[in-house]
Amino acid sequence: WDADSCTRSAAVDFFKATGSLAARGGAAEQASRGLSDADGRVQAACAMALGHMKANKFADQVANLLNASYKGDTSVALSAAGLEPVLPATLRRPSCAAATALGLMGQEGAA
Repeated sequence: WDADSCTRSAAVDFFKATGSLAARGGAAEQASRGLSDADGRVQAACAMALGHMKANKFADQVANLLNASYKGDTSVALSAAGLEPVLPATLRRPSCAAATALGLMGQEGAA
């Protein structure tokens, strides 16, 4: 997993563009491994990727992040200093990413 916020953001954008097509190649299984990473920013990116892939079989694992306490606010300071773009909460906070990802999964993800 990449420590760079811009790289994680680009990866999530890729899955947003390719959607469920990316899940066919095993990308969902790879992304699901990041849900248990120690870095909450990685958890958030992986949850969003799974949501965009509509990877409903991982909905329970994504739902476990709803109570995550990680708050990646270092990117807020970096963006205020002009060193990196402003990241949405869904790429900084696993709980926000989980809620959004479950919504992207649709009814099956919400079950």
